[in-house]
Amino acid sequence: DGKLLKTIEGQTHPVSVNEEYTDRFRSVVFSPDGKTLASGSEDCIVRLWRVSDGALLQDLGGHTGSVNSVAFSPDGRILASCSVDHSIRLWSIDAVCSFPHLKHVVETASLDDAVRFRSSADAFLLKRLSGHTGRVNSVAFSPDGQMLASSGNDYTVRLWRVADGGFIRALAGSTGGTGKVHAIAFSPDGQTLATGDYNGTIQLWYAANGALLRDLGRHAGSVHSVAFSPNGQVLASGSADRTACLWHVANRTTDRSSGALAFLNRLVERSRVFFGRALLHALIGHKGAVLSVAFSPNSQILASSDTDCSIRLWRISDGAPLQSLKGHTDIVSSVAFSPDGQLIASGSRDNTVRLWRVSDGILLRSLKGHTDQVTSVTFSPNGRILASGSMDRTIRLWYIPNGALRLIHDRETGTGITSVVFSTDSSYLAYGRTDGVVVIVSNLL
Repeated sequence: DGKLLKTIEGQTHPVSVNEEYTDRFRSVVFSPDGKTLASGSEDCIVRLWRVSDGALLQDLGGHTGSVNSVAFSPDGRILASCSVDHSIRLWSIDAVCSFPHLKHVVETASLDDAVRFRSSADAFLLKRLSGHTGRVNSVAFSPDGQMLASSGNDYTVRLWRVADGGFIRALAGSTGGTGKVHAIAFSPDGQTLATGDYNGTIQLWYAANGALLRDLGRHAGSVHSVAFSPNGQVLASGSADRTACLWHVANRTTDRSSGALAFLNRLVERSRVFFGRALLHALIGHKGAVLSVAFSPNSQILASSDTDCSIRLWRISDGAPLQSLKGHTDIVSSVAFSPDGQLIASGSRDNTVRLWRVSDGILLRSLKGHTDQVTSVTFSPNGRILASGSMDRTIRLWYIPNGALRLIHDRETGTGITSVVFSTDSSYLAYGRTDGVVVIVSNLL
């Protein structure tokens, strides 16, 4: 019924933002069990909220710059945050849940026996990870939760031991790199780490020891995104050079004949993309920078979107173009596969949401009603509902079977919607706003 559980007010002071960064909350994520919501904000604070009633559990202060990303460990016991202050912090979720109302800690161990107080955030802080010399852009836990990877504008990727916060190493070669690392992803088995940087280089690393596994190749433009297929066999990359590429993850080279390689080299010169022998397929056809890549749940299809308003579907096995989904009249901001892999939803700056059938690329429905750009689309985990958020200050819920508008949520939305996400059991929807507010709603389905 779209009942509003709680409007979460988190900003403590106004923040001036430019057109590129209009959202004051940089990152919002549910815990694995769906009971806790974590947010990172431009006011330098990490906040934890109880999903059931929207209550603020704890303010975790300490960062001295905007918090760019937050991530839960797979078991939900640790939260990692990274910031423009060059640091990463690990927080104990167990401690926060045990002492949710703790605000200050008494400290008496001093030479003058004076009683002093320190912030409760210090009690919940497991470790402050220092080493980056520039803004930290992203953090990612390994699937087993034992390792943390971080990437930054100091041209490095660093690996950390979660158990004690110990620095393992900067990935060899990244310290001498010439590109800021924009994209990072762990393989599904946690054994391999993929990175893509500003200069277009894509590399694979051994997660266990941080050693370089190999250079996959190089795009002619910055890499915007990397993603492993769900089966872990293929890596996809999207770049400003207008291409998406599929790469062999296994430690082997392609079996192309010399003639095929010669043809590929000619193609390289035409497309200005510097491929490596690990290349499985170069997906050429986009007319704008490739902003995102996403695999279907069965690892058989790749979807890529670009700044030329189009979405393209590619067959993984041979790189063949399956469909070009055209109809949007402005940049596609968000693309998502349905849980069963049969549908693709897209949201665009043309104010529309579109539903496409993956098998033949047919546009099933154009969902109209938003009066400003659609910034985010997401399927509920049970696949029955599509949620879309827009700068028109509304969230719309669409019933997948017939495309009917089920609900317009505009109560207390306040300002533009920047992101929407369902909890893992589909019971809750959280959304972020441009004014630094996170809202949780329940009973949507």
